[in-house]
Amino acid sequence: MTGAYTVAMSTWAAVASGVGVPVAQQLSLGWRGSLVCWALLAVLAIVTWIPQLYTRRPLAPPQRMESSTVAVWRSRLAWQVTLFMGLQSMLFYITVAWLPTILSDRGLDPASAGWMLSLMQFVGLPATFIMPVLAGRASNQRFLATLTAMLPLIGYLGLLGAGTQWLILWVVLLGLGLGASISLALTLLTLRTANADQAAQLSGMAQCVGYLLAAAGPILFGYMHDLTSAWTIPILASIAIAAAMLIAGIGAGRKSYVINTENEKR
Repeated sequence: MTGAYTVAMSTWAAVASGVGVPVAQQLSLGWRGSLVCWALLAVLAIVTWIPQLYTRRPLAPPQRMESSTVAVWRSRLAWQVTLFMGLQSMLFYITVAWLPTILSDRGLDPASAGWMLSLMQFVGLPATFIMPVLAGRASNQRFLATLTAMLPLIGYLGLLGAGTQWLILWVVLLGLGLGASISLALTLLTLRTANADQAAQLSGMAQCVGYLLAAAGPILFGYMHDLTSAWTIPILASIAIAAAMLIAGIGAGRKSYVINTENEKR
């Protein structure tokens, strides 16, 4: 279910990235009209969910366990999971927001730059789907976390170069790493907890702090570009984020549960 959810989310994001500029230009709608198209999809989503307000399905009360109350905010493991999720989301938001502009400055026209962003998200779909399966079968997830962090790190190292000869390779590596990392981050929310109550608490912490952290990424990335009038420093910062994500992922990937801090010291 985690794989299916993230694949659906990533697929439509990839479609929007690719057709946004063509819709604005070829249909003569402009960027405002292109945004309206995506707003209409949001309206469609609201209409789809309205019947759920009036559908009542009897649910069995969940079985609460003694260890359901977890001090996640004092848990080192919980913070490692949170940082892994936040840093991978930060990298993804930075890439979605700024990759087309970086590529445009390298000489690509806006439509081609948008399709490159779409390519990045499409190539990540298989990794997005298979990662929860691999993570669930592994004895621990340290190797998977290392792999998902190294791929975007290498991709951003490639973007440091000024040429476009290997551009598709760097974009593909970014897509594979960022696609796999979001599924792994969501899967860790259940793998690092012993029951649904703990998973809900860890999910609330990881997504609250993680997305607040991630939301600052595109703003800081653009601010560094404005200060330096170049992409070198912002890309180096992205490489540092990938390295920090690697460190957090190694900790979050160890086989343990967010039960209490004493358990984590073993």
